Amino acid sequence: MDVGLKIKIKRKRDDAMLFMLIDMDYFFAACEELKRPELKNKPFVVGTSPESQKEFGVVQTSNYVARKFGIKSGMPVTKALPLCKELIYIESHDDYYESISERIMDILRSYSLPMEIMSIDECAIELGEISTDEAVRLGNAIKERIKGKIGLPCTIGISSSKIYSKMVCDEAKPDGVKAVPADQIREFIKDKEVSKIPGIGPKAAAQLEGIGIARIREIADKSPMLLMEKMGSLGTFVYNVARGTDESGIQHSDQLSIGRETTLISGAGTESIDAAIERLAEQTVSEVERRKMMFKGISAKVRYSDFSEKIRSANLKNYTASKEILVRKSKELIADLIKGKQVRKVGVRVYALTDASGQNKLFY
Repeated sequence: MDVGLKIKIKRKRDDAMLFMLIDMDYFFAACEELKRPELKNKPFVVGTSPESQKEFGVVQTSNYVARKFGIKSGMPVTKALPLCKELIYIESHDDYYESISERIMDILRSYSLPMEIMSIDECAIELGEISTDEAVRLGNAIKERIKGKIGLPCTIGISSSKIYSKMVCDEAKPDGVKAVPADQIREFIKDKEVSKIPGIGPKAAAQLEGIGIARIREIADKSPMLLMEKMGSLGTFVYNVARGTDESGIQHSDQLSIGRETTLISGAGTESIDAAIERLAEQTVSEVERRKMMFKGISAKVRYSDFSEKIRSANLKNYTASKEILVRKSKELIADLIKGKQVRKVGVRVYALTDASGQNKLFY
């Protein structure tokens, strides 16, 4: 191990900053129940394939009745059907879910608090330095408003960072509001499996198991240098989480940016995605030029068939308004995200904007 290796361990904050994580319960299935109330109390799943080809589909989500039979998201439909003879299969209606999601996000935006949309059914909000009681009251008010205006249930977790709020939210499901303040978070998480930490997948969990770590409390007993040697920056992250000192906040979206997104046809390949990126880049640059601006930052987004999303970003050396540069960098950013995966939507966005008036265009 490199003895010169440096690791940044975050110290506990003295302020009372709180964050809220709003997660819509069994979202796709709940949306279907809005259209078809007769589905309530019946086991059903929302799948990725047309009903006539359901044997080729994957479960996107299931209602809680179906979950009692062991049916989970990501399970092949061929494995789900034998678990419940009465199981109802419903083809996914993506545009419908997106329209409901936008209405929910509009409700959350109306509170004028910094927020980060994390997925189609999940959002994090920075509450600021307010008391836990105030945060819980706000959480209940938000739940009631979403239920009243949209008709859907949600669960809300409140804590001292975005990561902790997510972990609290997971425990409060379904249809709950739960808060764990900073001075109680370490006790709250200590006995949980390491896989309960957001961002720790099977591979990272196996790495931790390889050094004798199965529960979160065991992470804090290890040397932070050992964790970083084995896992890189992820080791620093889990060490801080385990000690109750995680400071993950939201990614503020108030920075001016310009971008376009498009939904792809089912089964779109690399050529279709590349063509979509070129169209989006042209539309984005046209808007940049209309506003007489230039950009220095580029991001590309992918939404997969299961509605999870990933974003990659890059900063250029100089400001530009070049479509060619935007296309090339966007394709580079998105290339690793689409390998072997079903992609539903792609997006291109530019940020770090500046006024182009009176300036010569500079190229990367």
